[in-house]
Order: sequence, then structure tokens, then C-alpha cells
Amino acid sequence: MRAEREPDELTGAWSLVKSDWGLIASKAGVTRLGFAVMLKFYEIEGRFPAYREEVPQAAVDCLGSLVRVEPALFARYSWRWPVPGSSA
Repeated sequence: MRAEREPDELTGAWSLVKSDWGLIASKAGVTRLGFAVMLKFYEIEGRFPAYREEVPQAAVDCLGSLVRVEPALFARYSWRWPVPGSSA
């Protein structure tokens, strides 16, 4: 992912559209922010980030303000997902 983006580029690439809000609406707190970050990263890169530091802090800040969740909470977002068919 290109680390340096102009402010207008960042706003355009990491903005949430109407259909995004429908997906995010049922989430709260850090899950809401983490989900928004994953959604937009996937949309931009065609894959999910492998680690937190791969997501530009400016993007986390931008999305945090949009979903009204403190961007620092992204550090608490769980990167573990249950494996389909597991009892987790």
C-alpha cells in the first residue's frame, strides 16, 4: 500500500459510501472501526492487511472520525477470526 497520500486522495479512497454504512451499522466500538478499516483496505488493495502497521495511520484517523471511534482503539482490534466449522 502506498504510504504517502495527499489529503484529498486519502479522503476519497477511505471514505465510506452508503452501502458501507449498512454493513458497519451493527458494529460498535473498536469492532466498528476495525471492520471499517478492513472493509476499505480490502476495497483498495483486494486483500486484507496482514498486520496493523500495513494500514496507514492517516486512514485509521480518517475512518475513526467517520465512525466516531477513537483511532487509538484500533490497536485493540482483534486480528484473530474463528475458522469456519470450528467451535470458537
